[in-house]
Amino acid sequence: MAKNNGIKLKHHEPFILSCLKKGPLTKERLLQEYERFVQFMGFPVKFSNRKRGWSFHRQLDDCLNHLQSLALVVFENGAYRLTESGAKEARRRYERVRTAHARLRSSVFSPETASKLSVLVNAAVASLKLTIGFVFNSVALVADGFDSLVDVSSAIAVFL
Repeated sequence: MAKNNGIKLKHHEPFILSCLKKGPLTKERLLQEYERFVQFMGFPVKFSNRKRGWSFHRQLDDCLNHLQSLALVVFENGAYRLTESGAKEARRRYERVRTAHARLRSSVFSPETASKLSVLVNAAVASLKLTIGFVFNSVALVADGFDSLVDVSSAIAVFL
């Protein structure tokens, strides 16, 4: 469970709040939006089919009941909508995700991260070449492994 500012939300609930940010949704429409939201994150899921997503349907009911008990969501006119505190919580969590995404993106795509990763990959390749070269008594592979090891050590020296 995620805990922030005294509000405990279960694993699906922050995403449900995000889906409801656009406006009131029926349960069926909420299922479709949530499915689209999860698929956008790269997970190939189908919740809209009751037979395939039956456990999620129960979890969704539990999550919606919990969100209603926290007064973040209300059920009116056959649709779920965010309360004022629910909209505030959804915005707060959205901004938190945006800042975390920006930090992650800046660190993943930085030249420093690329150079660290290349040193690690080259070290793994060098150790693999040396291991296989010694196991199979291949002089050429051992020589190539030592050459790669020298490249790794020079890359580390440049990096430091």
